[in-house]
Amino acid sequence: MPSIRSKGERLYLVATLPIKDGSPGRKQYKLALHLPDTVQGKRKAAIELKRLERSLLERTFDWADWAPDRSDKRLTWRKAIDQLHDYRVSKKRTKEQQWVENWLPYLSKAPIRLNNPCTSSDIAKALAHWDRGQQQYEKAYRVFTQLTALSGIPFPDVDVPTYELPHRRGEIKDVPSDAEIIDWKTSLQTLKSSIGSWELKTQPFVGIGE
Repeated sequence: MPSIRSKGERLYLVATLPIKDGSPGRKQYKLALHLPDTVQGKRKAAIELKRLERSLLERTFDWADWAPDRSDKRLTWRKAIDQLHDYRVSKKRTKEQQWVENWLPYLSKAPIRLNNPCTSSDIAKALAHWDRGQQQYEKAYRVFTQLTALSGIPFPDVDVPTYELPHRRGEIKDVPSDAEIIDWKTSLQTLKSSIGSWELKTQPFVGIGE
């Protein structure tokens, strides 16, 4: 299982990964995270660990995602996602577990690669994984809307979500009116009275002295 290690006050991920040159098989590697061994650094390292675990589980691991980031001119996906993470967790108080479960999956869809430039076309292709009427599309749409607002990347020209919650689609039955409830209660009380009278009439009569 991948794990976080500390060496020389810097954090790393250690995991058994596909061989880097493309040869068959796997071997253990140490991935530099370029993070200090601090509380904040460990929090970010935990997010990187979840990303790595997910890519291995879904068989989407790519060494390009873990290459040194030498792009100083264009915003990378890694930096854009880090910005969104810091905003949600620090300012909006989103819990780390909520981030991992409700946000990160949408930010891990192909063709998103962490060290590639963050582009509108990548967002459009990621959204294309779902139909506009699906709930996942609506959630992903909101995730990428916040990301682009923070990063300054133009939001792509894509269809707006059409998903509606079940109660808006009319799948939940109408609630009875107050008059109907009162009428039902009255009918129930009448029925109970009738049953009580019937039971009384059917009891055997016991005479005095018997």
